[in-house]
Amino acid sequence: MTPHIHSYSLQAFPTEKILKEFKPVRGFVARGAIELPPGQEELLRIAKRNRKDDELGWQDPTVLPDVRPLFDAIAERLGYDPALLAEGKGDTGKPGHDWFTYGHNGGFPLLIRWKPGQGNLLLSIAVTPSQHDSVLIVSVLADEAGRDTLLQVADVLQGIEVTSDQPETIDITVGDTLQKVKIASLGQGTTWFVDCPQILFGLPENRQLNALRRRELERLAFSLPLTIKTPEEIQKERSHWTDFRPPGPNELRIERFLETTLVFGPDEPLSESIIKEVYRESCDLAGSAMSFAMDEALGAKNCGEVRASQQLIWKEKMDVEATERRNKLHREANGVEYSGRKREIRRVSLGADVRVTPSDILRDTRPVAKMSGGDLDTSVDLLENLFREIARLSDANCVSVIENQRQKPKLSIKGEAILPPLAKQYEDTVIEYRRVEDLKSPYASAHRGLPVRVDKRLIVWRDGDTQALAADFFHLPATKDTHVTNLQRVPIPKS
Repeated sequence: MTPHIHSYSLQAFPTEKILKEFKPVRGFVARGAIELPPGQEELLRIAKRNRKDDELGWQDPTVLPDVRPLFDAIAERLGYDPALLAEGKGDTGKPGHDWFTYGHNGGFPLLIRWKPGQGNLLLSIAVTPSQHDSVLIVSVLADEAGRDTLLQVADVLQGIEVTSDQPETIDITVGDTLQKVKIASLGQGTTWFVDCPQILFGLPENRQLNALRRRELERLAFSLPLTIKTPEEIQKERSHWTDFRPPGPNELRIERFLETTLVFGPDEPLSESIIKEVYRESCDLAGSAMSFAMDEALGAKNCGEVRASQQLIWKEKMDVEATERRNKLHREANGVEYSGRKREIRRVSLGADVRVTPSDILRDTRPVAKMSGGDLDTSVDLLENLFREIARLSDANCVSVIENQRQKPKLSIKGEAILPPLAKQYEDTVIEYRRVEDLKSPYASAHRGLPVRVDKRLIVWRDGDTQALAADFFHLPATKDTHVTNLQRVPIPKS
């Protein structure tokens, strides 16, 4: 049995405090294989492949890695007690340095609050649910004061990766000192997200970068996935890519960056704004890795399995309403989750189940005909209305339905209007309603890679509807962070 790292429950993680106070400026992700006992890799692959079809496969296969060697290496580098890191109760053996470990059901993913003196870091350790192999993902975010600590241990974290045989020795500035570190290109196929930004350095034949490129390498190291190889070596790795041209000697290329590819000639320096943008992208990458891990542990499991809608969608290819509603769902989801994402912190997140909501929940949410103000009109779209209220939760300039419900005067003055008989024809025949209720049974989900307590339900409906449309959510008023999950149909609320 693989030994576990002791930890607190993920539900004990102080997410609201972190969302209010933690401001990451650097991120880093490392990815490495997990070595299993002989024969287990093949059995694991078969179990994953058959788990949907085999009635006897009642339990999802899991991998429990022994990450103590990683903790030991961090402890050795920073002068910590490795036994205390494995205990994860706060003590490190070094005064002023704290290390708290939180785990899911006594296992993985692990989420670690690390305070090395004045700085703050978040460290996530997770196992991907890959069908073909067992992969350990280690992602870390650091604030300004914790940046030096990240750079001190980044090469330790990278030790789990398969790298090239010819590492480069660089000087990393850590505080007032220079730390000599060996940094290598990632092995082929080991980068985290295939379409995330990546940095390529073209080595000359003598394998020596010029002074400008070396200085930039020392600043860009341990941020985005990095390749430092000769043009011939890069071309060989990407021989299956059509129309690919490798970077020339001392050329620097940033791929899939700011929705394009930037190329800098041998003597063309990077601007400070580009370097800062690389750092911001590194935070996005680490945050995405953390979110993926936490979604697997919490987000996707709240409503059972993530709704397996692919077969359902295939059957509904000729169903006009189902197709239109699903397209509408995706447009509305993109509108609240990705709007402004590249320039500001994403405050709204959606559970893994939302985008694959079954069509029977989406039906009958389209606008209907109504009379309003004496004219023929259409009612609100329930899906659109639901996501509009979700967006209002995270918009500082809007008064949300929650605040509307709370904003009542101490002294309520009632009145009645005396109207002519004709005014009856001006009434809205399909009035829209919205309400927020507290959940009787709150549950845990994942927002931006952090566990959150989903404890409220947003409900929207119209006159004439037989059922209301609802979504469960977490909301932190202080920062406007909002996480939404579990789109569902519920009974029309009573007055």
